[in-house]
Amino acid sequence: MSNGIAVPGFLLEMDFQFVSNNRDNLERLGVFLEARYAYQTTGVEKHGWRRWCLNGKTGEIPITEDILLHWALDMFDRGFNHDAELQGYGGLCDPKHLRHPELATPDEEMQFTRGMEAYERGNRIGALIAWTHVISINPSNDSAFYSRAIVRADLRNFHGAMQDYDRAIELDPVYWSAWENRACLRDDMGDHAGAITDHTHVIASVRDGSEAQTLAYANRGNAKLRLGDREGACADWNKAKELGAEDVQDRLDKYCVQSNCADG
Repeated sequence: MSNGIAVPGFLLEMDFQFVSNNRDNLERLGVFLEARYAYQTTGVEKHGWRRWCLNGKTGEIPITEDILLHWALDMFDRGFNHDAELQGYGGLCDPKHLRHPELATPDEEMQFTRGMEAYERGNRIGALIAWTHVISINPSNDSAFYSRAIVRADLRNFHGAMQDYDRAIELDPVYWSAWENRACLRDDMGDHAGAITDHTHVIASVRDGSEAQTLAYANRGNAKLRLGDREGACADWNKAKELGAEDVQDRLDKYCVQSNCADG
């Protein structure tokens, strides 16, 4: 009898196919997937007139609706970045004989580290799976929600990322990186006023002159500009520069320099 810890989903190997009109791009994609994800590819083959295809398969993945969504988003994005199209994917399974994933040990620190290692390799779905396992072990692990939010945002699942940032902040109300990331995500989603509210909360709460405060001033300036408040944006960027931010200078030069020349 197994002493492992059951986690949601069932194990499945996924087959996939990419197509492109450029063989070299597919070969580079194959090398990338083998190196970063440890997927197997069968090499590039001719696929009709002036078209090429790359077939491959994953190792066993713990499939849930959420994981499958993000796996497909990740693969689509990897193909797009190599000028290739994810043509199809799927996996065969017998509903009567599903194998369910288990963690050999409920070691959330080890699982979290696996997520970090996967993310640093460029294996975003591996990172998301590991951090989802951490949450299965300990639903109060704020760092796992924060880290998974980053992957979801990378894959443009902004609503899913927002939910994870919300949960991280609920678990740790002084998790300033989560506040700041959520603010930037609100800005990207068009909620500039909400972004300003989050940035302002960080500015008022952290140590004066800290890196977190400096970043919040710079990012709040971006949100103010998008909301049409150029004067407020310039004031925030100037404050960020005063605190040591060098990357705001381009924005100051572009939006905040006024000519001293008289008309006429």
